[in-house]
Amino acid sequence: MHNQDNWVGLKWVVMLVRVPDVSNKTTREVQFYLTSLNCAPCNLGQVIRLHWGVGNELH
Repeated sequence: MHNQDNWVGLKWVVMLVRVPDVSNKTTREVQFYLTSLNCAPCNLGQVIRLHWGVGNELH
């Protein structure tokens, strides 16, 4: 990563690939998350799903 001084506190860069099937049409979505959370990688999926849940309730 360039300019590492700009990323002080960064703990994880997460790449997530989603393959939703909506109305019999499959797409592929790639999302990136940057976080300073100090947690195990296996817990990051739970954190991301909780984040989606908040957004889904608002729409």
